[in-house]
Formats: sequence, C-alpha cells, structure tokens
Amino acid sequence: MSVQFQVFDSLDRVFPDTPVGSKPPKQVSLAAARGTRASFQLAMSGLTAEPEFTLAPFAAEGRRAVRLSHRIQRVLYVPVEVNTSWDPLLEPPAKRPKEMPIDMYVDDRLDPRMAPHVVRKAPFELAEVLAPLGARPVEAVRPNVFFVAVDTKPNTPPGTYRSTLTIRTAGEAIELPIELTVGENKLPSRQRLRITNWFHLANIARFHDLEMWSPAYWAMLRKYARLMREYGQNVFWIQKEVLIEKGSDKRPRFNWPRFDRYVRLFLDEGFEVIEGCHFVDRRFEEGYQPSGNYYLAETTTPALSTEGQCFMHEMAADLWRHVRNRGWDGIYLQHVADEPHPKEAEAYLRVANLLRRAMPGVRLIEAILGTPAVVGSLDVHVPNLADMHIPGVDRDPYFDSIWNYENFRKVAATGGGELWIYSCCGPRGPALNRFLDFALIKTRLIHWLNYVGGATGYLHWGLNMYREDQDPFRQSVGKVFDGQCRLPPGDTHIIWPGDDGPWPSLRFEAMRDGIHDHELLLAMQQSEGEKAANRLARRAVRTAVDYVRDIGEFRRIQRKLIKA
Repeated sequence: MSVQFQVFDSLDRVFPDTPVGSKPPKQVSLAAARGTRASFQLAMSGLTAEPEFTLAPFAAEGRRAVRLSHRIQRVLYVPVEVNTSWDPLLEPPAKRPKEMPIDMYVDDRLDPRMAPHVVRKAPFELAEVLAPLGARPVEAVRPNVFFVAVDTKPNTPPGTYRSTLTIRTAGEAIELPIELTVGENKLPSRQRLRITNWFHLANIARFHDLEMWSPAYWAMLRKYARLMREYGQNVFWIQKEVLIEKGSDKRPRFNWPRFDRYVRLFLDEGFEVIEGCHFVDRRFEEGYQPSGNYYLAETTTPALSTEGQCFMHEMAADLWRHVRNRGWDGIYLQHVADEPHPKEAEAYLRVANLLRRAMPGVRLIEAILGTPAVVGSLDVHVPNLADMHIPGVDRDPYFDSIWNYENFRKVAATGGGELWIYSCCGPRGPALNRFLDFALIKTRLIHWLNYVGGATGYLHWGLNMYREDQDPFRQSVGKVFDGQCRLPPGDTHIIWPGDDGPWPSLRFEAMRDGIHDHELLLAMQQSEGEKAANRLARRAVRTAVDYVRDIGEFRRIQRKLIKA
C-alpha cells in the first residue's frame, strides 16, 4: 500500500510532522445523540491527487439501511506564529505585576508555566480550516487531512449502525469500516443557549472583493448568516455601518431601509435575537477616566456633554420607536459601552440611565470586566468567564471582596435578567478558551461550563475580525493599538474567507458540538433531574481551570450523556 493513513479524533490536533501509519485501523467507532453530528479526521500521505470518497448507507442488524447526511472536507493548515501567554490576572492579586505591558497576550519565548497548556511551542502549523474537496492542491510532502462528518436525524432509531468509507486513490481502493452508535437521547428541537459571535461586515467585502451593500454583497452576507446559524449562533449584532450614515450636515442619521433589510435577512435565516451596537465609543489612547472618555458613535461629540446627551436621547428614541413599530422590541438587546472599567462606572451608569429613559422597556446587555459598580444595572450581564468561574481569583480585587459567583448570579437574575459569559484575549493559562494553540477540548468544554454555571448565553468578539494587515491564511495573530499589542493566535477569527463563501474550522465544529452538549444536559436535567445532570456535567467541568483534559475520558462522559 503506497498510500498511508491514520485516523484521529475530531478533537485531536494534526500537524505537518504528525506520523501517519501504514496499517489502517480495523474500524472507526463513533457515537452521537439523535439529531447531532459524529466526526473524525483522516490524515493521508503518499497522495498524488485528491481521493474520491464514497460512504455506504448505514445498516443496523434487523433494520433497513439508512442514508445519513454526511460531508467530507479538506482540513487546511494555518500558521501559529507565537504562543498565547500566561495570564497573570489568574494569579492572586498580591502576585500580579503592578503594570501590565501593552503586548501582554502572547509570549515569544513560551513561559514554562504555559507550556502544559498549549498543544505545541510556536512557531508551527496545524490543520484547522474546513475547505471543500478540491479547493486546494494535495500536499506532496505533508499529510493531507480530511474531516469526515455524519449527521444523525432526530428520528434515527437508537442502535449500532455500520457503514464503509471507500477511499479511491490512484491505483487502489481503501475500505474503512465505520461503527456509529446512535444514543437514546435526542437533541431538543429548539436551542435555549444564546450564542453571539461578533462579525466584521467590511471584511466580508474586502476578502470577497465585493462592494458594500451591492446585490452580490447581500448574497454573500446571507452565506455568512447561514454558516453562523448552522454552527449554533442565534443572536446577531447590528453594527454601526448597518444603521448609521453621515448626512449632508455630517451628523449621523439612520438608514432605515438598510437596517430593515439586514434584520429581516438574519431573522429569515433562523436567528432569534437582535443585538444593538454600542451607543458610545471609548478613546483608548486617553486611558480609563471617570468621564469614560465616551463619545457618541461615529462622532467626536463627548457623550456626556449637554449636546451629546441631547443628541443621544434623540437617536435612541428614534431607534426604539422604529424597533417597536416593526414588532422587534421583544427580541431586541441594546449595548451601552463595551467592557466598562471600574473607573468608568459612574459615566457608564449615566449613559445606561439615559438610554433607559429614551428606550422605555429596552433590555440592556454588556460584556463587563469585573466592575462591581455596574452589577444590577443590566438585563443581561455578561462577565468574562475568568471573572466568574475561577474561585478566589479576579481581575478586580475589590470584586472578590464583595461578590461570589452565586451572589452575582442571583443579582443578575432579578427581574427576569440573564447571565451570559464571554471570552476574548482572556482568560489564558490553564483556562478554557478557543485560541489556536489550545487543545480543541478546551473549546468544546466552554459550553459545559455554561451549563455548570447556569449561564444562558455566550459572547465572543471574533468571528472574522481580521485586522487590516492580517491575511488569516498566513497570519493567526492580529494586532491592535497601532500594532503595539498582539492578540492570541486565532482570537480574531474562527472562520476563514473561502473561495465562494465562508469556511468553518475545527474550532467552530468543537464550539457547535459543545452547544449541542449543553442542550443535551438541559434535556437530561428535565428527564432525570438536576442532580443527575449536574453530577455528569461536573465529571467534565468543575471550573474554567478544572476540567477533563483527556479526549478518551471525555468521550466516555459523552456516551453517558447521549445514552449510547
């Protein structure tokens, strides 16, 4: 056999130097709940052309064979130029440096404390991007990696099914037996966990060579919306360029036809919640100030000046009137200002109060960074998962002195409020997150953490937030603050701009599979009781830094969840 291949779990990482064996496995064993996906990776060397794949119908003893939807994709390599850094904010306050360097999110040398928490020392490449077959020439030297996914149906009967994947290469055919165990449990028809990944509209135009708001652009935007929805996103945000344009007097004004078309596009694709963009921006170069350094979006007008407050009230009232007239007020969330710092709390609360007066009945949401003064002022509190899920350690020492997780959750839930969590360039270190140099299991378990913590949503800032000088196929590390600060690898994005639309990734697969796990845990809670579901969930995750790390052990826990 000239072609060699090796099977890997979909949570494994494959590198260009990963050994590829000469003996194929006797079979691939998979398990899935009804209505979910089972998948694996296949690394092959010795190819001169891309193989042809044929998956036979799945047969169970005593039953008619069933055809299950499946997809086979190429997994492309991308670079990891530098490793994610150790996170000193996870240390007790007394051990933290007094001042943090601006370039603090990556480490050129790899801190020894961080070494156990990344998959490899940078620089390196790994297989990550899921591209259609034929999208790129086969690798002559490095292993070619393929992703094989099988989707069960909600009505697929539980049981053990067998199929064969036939792989035809030049001059030979390889048969790979597959055993798929479909569990008794079924994915609920409606997802309860709210998911939002912020996305960059101009990047869609830039990487697909399209004019913003042209017919071709709207068609491409729909492709992005469909991919997001396929991978569990059910909340979409309204960016400033959708809603606001400059009038002849240079003052911002609303573009209602564009706003309506945009909202309807996402609602038509199955999204359920509208996430209004921040009303005010911050000038980071001026540092954190009690005034908040807040300016009205798309202007140089200080938000808390007399002019700023009057204009903000006028704009907010107009927006809310339009949203209510369209009947969208029941599914609308409004941001105020991103990540308020403790020094900005007073200014933040003033802006939030103004918006509530201008938009009576609006629900406010914010990603907050351990700022106790704003707790209780929002309808959807979104703390960083480090703030809420790592006992005894917090970004703001004062926060720990007055709050614990349970108290925070109780306050957030008052009046029908919700608690979500978010992650971004932190937490790092041993904590769960979705960086490219982290093990994929850390990405999947984020939504187990959501379940354990009672969070009802998850926010991340980076679906396709490539920076101006960043080609995501060649650079995984984006830069901010005029290039002075490098973000962790993959923090800016979890999808790639493909040839004819967006391409997902193994991290996006792990994220969506984790969402399904979360929904199955909720279903288990209803059918078997909260104690049973919590007991199983805590076998996988206790806190953001205490969780199962072995893929085999996780798969055993997963089989308990799906009753396979």
